[in-house]
Amino acid sequence: MDLAVNYSPYLVDLIRAGQAPIDRVEVGPWVSPAVIQGYRREVPGCSFLFHASEQVRAYAFTAPDCQRLKRYLECTETPWLSVHLTFHPLWHAMLAHRGLRLPTLPAAFYAGRFVRRARRLSAQMGLPLIVENMTLPPQSHPQWIRRVVEACDCQMLLDLSHARVAAPLLGLEVHEYLAQLPLERVVALHVSGSRLHNGRRVDAHESLQAEDYALLDWTLPRIHPQVLTLEYYRRPDDLAEQIHRLSRIAHP
Repeated sequence: MDLAVNYSPYLVDLIRAGQAPIDRVEVGPWVSPAVIQGYRREVPGCSFLFHASEQVRAYAFTAPDCQRLKRYLECTETPWLSVHLTFHPLWHAMLAHRGLRLPTLPAAFYAGRFVRRARRLSAQMGLPLIVENMTLPPQSHPQWIRRVVEACDCQMLLDLSHARVAAPLLGLEVHEYLAQLPLERVVALHVSGSRLHNGRRVDAHESLQAEDYALLDWTLPRIHPQVLTLEYYRRPDDLAEQIHRLSRIAHP
């Protein structure tokens, strides 16, 4: 299993010092392909991995920019197109959690549109699709995750922090939640530290804590991921400690 870590200047320093036993550096569409080319020049011996995140959106009126996506893929060694499973905009779902429910169509409508757009994009890019579980309902419900990946006939990117956030929102314990997901389709895994904020768990991208490692230990025997990605880019000492601990897990 490869170990990947989100790009950060701290990670570059560790790589140059020989203190980052990783296989890939993960980047996303929040920076341009030209910027990623600059990152690659900073660490010329490293492989890169592109996470497309919000490139398929069931609520969007515009099609994904395939030419831009191709430029991202050309400057990385990414074997798939990894996207978030999104039925509604984040702000829409957050308003609903605060009691303001805007008019929507049934979830099945958004699921069907996501599937059509995802399959079309995968065919246009010539790469297999993997879908990442998100935090907010309805798209975070195991029923919809399973329906979408089966309808797309695609694999899954499992984000454990997202699962920890989603489970209590659906009235489930996190292990119960995970057991309902299509774990047999997982080919990539994201880990980061969630936190409680005003009594609610949030996807904070903080450092991993004991319960995060315990959940990772529970999950790994149930899946067969090709890549494990640490989504952390803050304090350098914490970054180094997490990399070394995850390296022992990824490279037993």
